[in-house]
Amino acid sequence: MNLNATPCDICAKVFTTKWSMQEHRDSVHEGIRFLCDHCDHIASSKRNLRGHMGKKHPDHPLPAVYT
Repeated sequence: MNLNATPCDICAKVFTTKWSMQEHRDSVHEGIRFLCDHCDHIASSKRNLRGHMGKKHPDHPLPAVYT
């Protein structure tokens, strides 16, 4: 049993960190999305947008503000 397990208070899915649970909640339950400034890609999290930027737009800086 993981004593640091953090369940989502909406669907009860369990995460290893509070941050992962918040990312899940924002994406899945709140529908928050992050738009790429350089193409039509829409990411479900800032982490996924950073990964997309590193792979598809490595010569462009990360956004100063995430939208």
